[in-house]
Amino acid sequence: MILLVSDLHLGKDPVTDQASLSDLKTCIDSFSPELEHVVFLGDTFDAFIEYPGRIPRNVHLWTDMALNLQESGLRVSYYQGNHDRWHSSHIENTLGIPVHRTSTVDSHGGNQIWLEHGDRSVSNSWPTRWGRIISDHRLTFHLYTLGLPFGLGHRLAAWVSRRFSNSDPDPETAKQMHDHALSVLKSHRAHLVVMGHCHQASLTHSPDGVYANTGDWYQSRTFLTVSDRISLLKWTNTGSNLILEVDFSSRDNISGSSDV
Repeated sequence: MILLVSDLHLGKDPVTDQASLSDLKTCIDSFSPELEHVVFLGDTFDAFIEYPGRIPRNVHLWTDMALNLQESGLRVSYYQGNHDRWHSSHIENTLGIPVHRTSTVDSHGGNQIWLEHGDRSVSNSWPTRWGRIISDHRLTFHLYTLGLPFGLGHRLAAWVSRRFSNSDPDPETAKQMHDHALSVLKSHRAHLVVMGHCHQASLTHSPDGVYANTGDWYQSRTFLTVSDRISLLKWTNTGSNLILEVDFSSRDNISGSSDV
């Protein structure tokens, strides 16, 4: 079984970080011993910029949890999102896992699974695209961390994140991601496409495969599991509640409620 979760946005509200990770650890533990692989599908952190030797508390909390998962025998995969793009070395060196910056294809039970955060699947305006190109460049990261001290650099990044992003679901973004996923499925590059980013949990069956969006853990506590079934779930005080489900062996039937 694979468990996929995205958009924790650790650091956006530091007061709730520990409770968020505690809930997630309890959720992950509830799927033992069937669980084999945990995927963090982007925006695990909010405005985490990696300064040499200076790691924020929320990153230490997550790293400790991820190390515990690895020590228990679980495989852990990590993807960057648009809110945590400027880091890699700490996670790669501490956990020994690659930090994926773009989409990858994994396999499970003979099925190909396309994994990406999803922000790069959205057609933005040219200013936004140029901004992404500039922010992706390693020189921009080095100039930022050289020119701004740790505290100021993180405060500025947090302000930008709050000022220019919205945690509420955006229907247009969700639609563009849905269309992108269907094009990937239609090209027969995967049987299942999983993304996060838009904070709108969904599970869509098409003749060519299945598109699933994990929603967000930050506010909604939604996530996905993949075994012989693809299950979209919501974590509550009483445990996991099923939202929607599809039989991954036949990919013919969906059962459950579409309300998140």
